[in-house]
Amino acid sequence: EQAWPLIVAAGWSMTWSGIPELFNGIEMGFNGLCYKDAAERAKMAAALVEQGIDSDEAERLLRDCDYSLLGDKINSGFWRQDMFVGGPLVLGSAVEGVRAHAHMSRSLMGANGPHWCEDPLIDRGNSIYRMTRALIRIRQSCPVLRETIIE
Repeated sequence: EQAWPLIVAAGWSMTWSGIPELFNGIEMGFNGLCYKDAAERAKMAAALVEQGIDSDEAERLLRDCDYSLLGDKINSGFWRQDMFVGGPLVLGSAVEGVRAHAHMSRSLMGANGPHWCEDPLIDRGNSIYRMTRALIRIRQSCPVLRETIIE
């Protein structure tokens, strides 16, 4: 399971002193990975070519988001991804049900996507989402965690 590092990080952030910093999408396990292995990369490359993107451009795009080659030098455009399934840049997730929708598209969804309450990327049943909600409730209920006192 890929969720445990995010759960531990959220737990530390939400129970440590100061203002917690949770990036948008962490509760859905978003990790910004374009693909996790060669098979996913090949599938994504084929999907890009099928959309009419030149194969060399598709390869360049996938190379620009290859963490195994670039590490922290990855193109910052891949640090964020779309929160809705119809967006053009839906990248990886630690949540299998969300990761199943990963794709890159050459067009925007327009106004035809599913209502956000029905979007499959908004998986409120995953362990990271449930833990994040629980940690927020704990933080709200505990005055020591809500107030930052520096002496």
